[in-house]
Amino acid sequence: AFLLAGATLETGSRWTPGSAEFSGVFFGFAFLVFTALLLPTVADEERRLFARATTDALTGLATRSLFLGRAAEELVRAERTRRAAAIVVMGIDGFDALEKELGKDGADAVLATFGQSIGRAIRGIDLAARRSRDEFLVLLVEADETNASIAVERMRAAFPSDSGRALTLSAGIAVHGRLDKTLCDALIERAENTLARARAAGGN
Repeated sequence: AFLLAGATLETGSRWTPGSAEFSGVFFGFAFLVFTALLLPTVADEERRLFARATTDALTGLATRSLFLGRAAEELVRAERTRRAAAIVVMGIDGFDALEKELGKDGADAVLATFGQSIGRAIRGIDLAARRSRDEFLVLLVEADETNASIAVERMRAAFPSDSGRALTLSAGIAVHGRLDKTLCDALIERAENTLARARAAGGN
């Protein structure tokens, strides 16, 4: 409305002597008001788009791509500071059978609960992400073998049962030692192998 009024005055000032200065000031003021209102809207939309691109819609956790970027940065920092870090791959045991029993919507509800419980159990400096349909990744900053194991047990304890159904979780932990030069992909592969061994031994 301000811009329209300013444009109208600007046009009319060409035909009305002495009004050009006023219309110019008004039009400038209208442009400032328009800009002041537009910029916060644009910033909010950018934040929404960023959140949508980096957040898993079902669980509210980070996406896999965001996790991999942050984990790679953290491993570089760990090498520089000679501190440990750990990556965890975890999931619900027997999820395929659970999905057949509950259906997609029921399984989605379980995954959402699982993701939310992980998010509540980790520290603010750590990062959790949904990796695939039923697997999750967790980055534990400055965590050695003992601390990583304690963190995983905390995440397992935070996961509630589903209507009395005994759901169990398994996890594979891979620790980036203080003097390691391990790349992120290799560390995740180590965690995957550990997870496979845990499930082969009966899960939970």
